[in-house]
Amino acid sequence: MTYYSQRDPRWAEVVYSAQPPHTETIKSAGCGICCAASIISSLAGVTVEPPEMAAYSVKNGYRIDGVGTANALFPAVCKAYGLAFLETHSAARAVQCVEEGGLVVCGTSGKPRGIFSTGGHFFLLTGREGELLQFFDPDSYAGKYQSYGRQKYALVKEGFVYVRQEYADPEINQYYCITGEGLTMRQYEELSARLAKLEAPEMIYNYVDENMPEWARSTVQKLMDRGYLRGTDEGLGLDDTMLRVLVVLDRAGAFEK
Repeated sequence: MTYYSQRDPRWAEVVYSAQPPHTETIKSAGCGICCAASIISSLAGVTVEPPEMAAYSVKNGYRIDGVGTANALFPAVCKAYGLAFLETHSAARAVQCVEEGGLVVCGTSGKPRGIFSTGGHFFLLTGREGELLQFFDPDSYAGKYQSYGRQKYALVKEGFVYVRQEYADPEINQYYCITGEGLTMRQYEELSARLAKLEAPEMIYNYVDENMPEWARSTVQKLMDRGYLRGTDEGLGLDDTMLRVLVVLDRAGAFEK
């Protein structure tokens, strides 16, 4: 994998601005283009460095002076270089993407704790080590993760930042999952569909009402009427698996006197 720092002296002072007086540089505003260049160089089989990505961003209207790089840069460069792209708010999908060999652009507004930045910022999710997520921050510098109380949440090791998922996820507004030639768009869509099922919140049925599947209502009502099923003060607490078991048993005559 190839990772670019916006503070690299080879291009840190290269102008990255669309409007006069052109005072902003890759060092001051290049987190988004460094992420994009890292992804293309890592996954597309070609080398694209930050200055080239900066020129592409400005030319195509993705540079917004005083604000940053538009989010639309990422799907655009993925389309241009034949990479699969998926935007999600799910940390589970993002982690799965990197475990399958992809990279994920993370966007933050700097809230609530400002672990990665105190303002808008792009950085990369690159892997996982046990309970820690591994990130590459293109604007990392000596002492950054020892300031603003970040040391309580972040560990810096060999150029990467490690943060527990429970702390990192609230900081991230969106994940842009990107995969290369090793995974086709169709395969990626199938993977996303499987993940959507895995991450869907489990439905709990506390009452015999319209939320409960119609095929289970008569069985549950019968068990309640006979005193076999009572629940708690919070309700019945039945999930889909329990409903299926009860219905099968009912159809088999297990509850008949």
